[in-house]
This record gives sequence, C-alpha cells and structure tokens, in this order.
Amino acid sequence: MNVRLLLATLLSLGMAFCLACGGDDASSGNGGASAPTAAADGSTAGGGGATLQDACTLLSDEQVAVALGDDRVVSMKGEPPTEAVSTCQWEGSKSGDRYVAVSLRTAQDATAMFASDYRTADGAVSVSGIGDEAYALIGTDTPNNYRFLTMAALTSSLFIQVNIAGQNRSDEEALSSLTTTMQQVVGNLN
Repeated sequence: MNVRLLLATLLSLGMAFCLACGGDDASSGNGGASAPTAAADGSTAGGGGATLQDACTLLSDEQVAVALGDDRVVSMKGEPPTEAVSTCQWEGSKSGDRYVAVSLRTAQDATAMFASDYRTADGAVSVSGIGDEAYALIGTDTPNNYRFLTMAALTSSLFIQVNIAGQNRSDEEALSSLTTTMQQVVGNLN
C-alpha cells in the first residue's frame, strides 16, 4: 500500500474518531460560536486556560462546498472546544465519503505529531506563507472517485489541520484547493 495513502487514511480515521464522540448536526456551516480566543498570529487571548476558538466558525458553507467540489453542505458536526482541542467536520451532498474536517490543537500537544506525521512524511510538500511552517499530503484517488487531502500548519501556539475528502482532481488542483482552504481557516481565526 502507498505510504501516503496509508498515512492519509490513518489521519482521516483519527479525525473521524475524534468527531464521532459526539456533537450535534446543524444545517448551517458556521454552527454555534463559542468564545473565540485564538488569534490569527497563533497566540491565545486571555492567558492560560482559555478555550480554543470553535473550529465550526472557521469555514462558511460556501467555502466548504468549493473545497469539496460540491454544490452544498448537508451536515456539520463539532465537539465543544476545550483548552487543547477544537474540531469540526462538514459533509457534502454528493455521494461517497466527501467531507472537510478542521482541527485546532495547542502546539504543545501537537508538535511531536506534526514532526512525525507531516514534516518527515513521505511525499510531504512544504507550503509557504501559512503559520511558522506548513506541509501538505496529497493522497491518491480512491475507488469511490474522490481524493483525500491533508495539510497541517504549526505556529508558536497552534497546530491547525485540514482534511478534505473531495472530488477527484489533479495534484496541482488538489494542492491549490487545500492551500486555499487552509488560508481561509487561518484567516478566520480570531
């Protein structure tokens, strides 16, 4: 099995496991917001113990639909943010396992994972201009005619991960879509 596909699958399963633990479905792409405290530069407002921004506030329905190559978003699930983790997943209307998942973690909890799962991963592509450093992994096309994409960015205080299982596309289109989506997430951090 291709190492990139295996890594992407494992990352996807980890995100799905985190999101399967609970949360409500909602038809709007922004869901309920909690006290946003993660700044665009990656610092956290309010000192120690501050809750991370709700990951469900980081992309609109329209942004998710474009990332998926879909016409609309049909559901969204998120976990209540904590001091260390905030996650959200949106699903598209087209058949197959198409989704966008966003995860925020404190950098102290995720630095080792970033190094092993992204920085040194086979096939990792460095992406400039996002956080202190960012890497993307472009998975192979699957039998269900979609492509798995994942990117992680690290700042001094945040680990940001975006996973997309969306339309089948070329490597260049996939990386461009993933980069745009990550830029939108980072741009919407408060």
